[in-house]
Amino acid sequence: MVLDRSNSDFATIVPRIERFGKTAGLSSRMLRNVSLSFEELVFQGILPTQREQSLDLPVDVLIEHAEADDAVSMRLAWDGPRFNPLDEGDELSVAIVTHLTRQVHYSYEEGNALKLTF
Repeated sequence: MVLDRSNSDFATIVPRIERFGKTAGLSSRMLRNVSLSFEELVFQGILPTQREQSLDLPVDVLIEHAEADDAVSMRLAWDGPRFNPLDEGDELSVAIVTHLTRQVHYSYEEGNALKLTF
């Protein structure tokens, strides 16, 4: 999935995440955790910061489900200046995300990347 403000993905991204979760057989709790973490990081952290910097960059989203251990991983990646939403983002959003995930890790190599494990 690629989230881009220039198309209709904003209106459809959460329902697409929900469809993925139902197809993968995720529990309603796991699906809620993934959706809410996505919303908090992207809509409360990444996109407002991009708007402040007059950027309009897509956010790549990759969600995977490992049936063997019933784990879900979500990777968010975006270009632009270094921005770690875990250190620089909305405090309430960060608290919610860290509570809902088993692990969350930010890195910056050829762009910004967050990896969340549920």
